[in-house]
Amino acid sequence: MVVSIKKCIFAADVALREKFSYSIFSDKLRFIYLSLPFFDKSEEECETGFEKWIYVLKYMEVLERLPFTAQKKIFDHLAKLADVRCLSSEEQEKYDESIKAVDDLTIALYRYHA
Repeated sequence: MVVSIKKCIFAADVALREKFSYSIFSDKLRFIYLSLPFFDKSEEECETGFEKWIYVLKYMEVLERLPFTAQKKIFDHLAKLADVRCLSSEEQEKYDESIKAVDDLTIALYRYHA
């Protein structure tokens, strides 16, 4: 599946192939790449749930309010999940630990490749 918006590839559905036989490596493993800069629909132009999710993902950092909340309860839930301040102290601790684990892994990989 490839979705094209204004002659730029927005989404690509990628499967791994074996190098010599070209057979698909696994029918259960695939990657879908989304190029958010090529998604150029406005809030009013988003019609499907998928388009609304992509709009929110693309503009999440700059949105002052979460769009589409009147249309779908899931966006209210997403807004709540995105707000770290709403986490309980236990959830906040788990969140902080996960961030630290990612940072530690990034540093280890950087040192390994340096």
